[in-house]
Amino acid sequence: MKLVINSNILFSFFWNDSFTKKIILMPSLELYAPFFFFKEMDKYIDGILSKTKLSSQQFEKFKEKLSEVVKFVSENEYGGYVNEGMTISPDLKDADFFALALYLNCPIWSKDKALKKQSQVKIYNTSELLKELGLK
Repeated sequence: MKLVINSNILFSFFWNDSFTKKIILMPSLELYAPFFFFKEMDKYIDGILSKTKLSSQQFEKFKEKLSEVVKFVSENEYGGYVNEGMTISPDLKDADFFALALYLNCPIWSKDKALKKQSQVKIYNTSELLKELGLK
């Protein structure tokens, strides 16, 4: 199943024994995110390390593993959809995720309930995704 994965799900990857991480690592999922998020992780490294108790080395290993299972897509590829993403996204900070979902013609996986306040892109929370995958 092809999905755009939202920031709140991506950050869950850094928690040890995270159930979300187990889902992200499922081979049946084809996951995508805007490339800027990959760079943004470094801006939040202090918060991630503080909350997860990871060392810098562990963080880098997790980040490397995340880059193996999530395809980080350049805005050059989905840029033609950014304006539409800005129009339909209930939160402008998520416009790139919507633009990428429109470009790929696929749903978004997110914990953010506000993203469901539109009808053009299907939004799955984790529970709904598990049901869709036949795991719940």
